[in-house]
Amino acid sequence: MNVAIVLMKYNPFGGYERQAALVARALVARGDSVTVFASEWKSDTSSESAPKPDGSAGSLKFHKVPIVRLSSWLKVLSFALRARREVRRTKRSFDCVVAFDRTLEMDLYRAGNACHKEWLAFRGVHGGVGDRLSVAVNMLHKVINTIEAHIFARVASGTARAVVLSKSGAEGIARHYPVDANSFTVIPPAIDLARLDTESGAKSRSREAVRKELGVSPGATGSSGTHLLLHVGSGFKIKGLKSTIEAVSVLAGRGVDAVLVVAGSDRKESARCKTLARTLGIEERVKFLGGVENVAELYTAADLFIVPSLFETFGVVFMEALYMGLPVVVGAGAGAASAVDEAGTEAGRVVDVPAVPEKLAESVEELLAQERKFKESGELDGVKKRRRECALLSAPERVIKEFLAEIDAAAGLSK
Repeated sequence: MNVAIVLMKYNPFGGYERQAALVARALVARGDSVTVFASEWKSDTSSESAPKPDGSAGSLKFHKVPIVRLSSWLKVLSFALRARREVRRTKRSFDCVVAFDRTLEMDLYRAGNACHKEWLAFRGVHGGVGDRLSVAVNMLHKVINTIEAHIFARVASGTARAVVLSKSGAEGIARHYPVDANSFTVIPPAIDLARLDTESGAKSRSREAVRKELGVSPGATGSSGTHLLLHVGSGFKIKGLKSTIEAVSVLAGRGVDAVLVVAGSDRKESARCKTLARTLGIEERVKFLGGVENVAELYTAADLFIVPSLFETFGVVFMEALYMGLPVVVGAGAGAASAVDEAGTEAGRVVDVPAVPEKLAESVEELLAQERKFKESGELDGVKKRRRECALLSAPERVIKEFLAEIDAAAGLSK
């Protein structure tokens, strides 16, 4: 097949773009020709020629989509319009156009971003005066809503298919557009297993070595002593980091020795979060690392993963943490919350958002106590194995197989 992939930026090493790169590589590997329509990209040499066992090979090409960068709304609108123009004017005839960003030309749309009207409704409830003012005057919101209305009208009419990352994502769209939530296919994002490899090269440092570097006592998983709580992710406000820091303060007041390690960056919120920790007198208990390339060793060093997200389409970091054997505390606003809920209490806790610090601290204490119980009873290895199995719902092979099936169906081939 000839397949077009449309997204603003193509980067095989970062964020949601990695999901597009995984799909592109899989298509090329099975012998399909792929053209990526993007305003900018980083070369993906691993996909440029991927021979099949029978000797045939697919191909990967890039086609530049010029955009207007004068303002955020012009950037989004110009990309949607020009991507449609570039896809239609190219001499290549496409069997399927797959959109990873909001655009006007697609046969299959991956709704990796939350429904914008749902996001605006959330901001209306949880945001301040500045949020409400932005919603009222910023043209960006009108542009995005208009493009999404076009996309979901096509989904409702059956002229395009759509993939969402979670059931809650489908329900959010259905609240704002005349489309049945059951018309979406739910496919979670794939976890990058190579990113979690702790057996090779620079990723071979021991748990004890990493904890020592962070200034945290060695402490075995499930033991007493200093507990390392891990946050991974940028966008601190939406990830509920303020509540997590306040929960660490509550834990300290109850005599629980816990240190919070924050991997991620947020230019606007970092200073506020650091000030909060200092004001609460727990500055030494909250360690801000900024962006971390080798996150696998942090999972290995941690005792518990905690990100009480207020609003998130999925949250693949929760699957990463489970894959690495950690219990997790997830905010009900994350799409991954349903997966954790279905996995049961041994996988973690789902907390209401915005999280109340005292209740958040209670969830942490429950999980730490549960972990000690598993260790003492000899059940911990089995529990970690089941957490890993839960995370493998997002295994790349499974996710990509399902997504390729959606591409084939959108192209008119049997699913």
